[in-house]
Amino acid sequence: MSSIIKVDQIQLANGSTPTAGDLGLNITGAVLQIVSQNLTTGYISTTSSTPVSTGHSATITPSSASSKILVIVSCSGFNTSAGRSYKLRLERNGTQIQGHNLGDSSTGTLAMSNSIVHLDSPATTGAVTYEMFYGTDGDGTAYYNYNNAFGGDTITLVEIAG
Repeated sequence: MSSIIKVDQIQLANGSTPTAGDLGLNITGAVLQIVSQNLTTGYISTTSSTPVSTGHSATITPSSASSKILVIVSCSGFNTSAGRSYKLRLERNGTQIQGHNLGDSSTGTLAMSNSIVHLDSPATTGAVTYEMFYGTDGDGTAYYNYNNAFGGDTITLVEIAG
């Protein structure tokens, strides 16, 4: 024998909408949403040793302040000066949360594929923007999105229930 309960809306005694936790559901670790932004324009370059915006960003609005955001960046680039490096920096709403100085080939002409994986705790239900910055190590020209012919650099944001 089976039963079916149909309701239009569930409310707490105070009239508010219940959360999953109020209903006894444990969703910690569940994927709540995914946002992905692919940079399909051609490559960009700079000679700045202070990282500058790539214009490559993605925005997500967490459903809970306890959510974690898994940030996955797949990008490509290089510095034209042999033996020099280029800088990559990930920012959240204008604040650096991760940065890398990446070595380059001895010829300075080999584009490198790079990945940045960062588990972030923005502690907000407001919009959160993750943006990539890049620059040189003081010499040469740095490139970003160099392998754009193969689909372009990508930022993927995964909201995970906390």
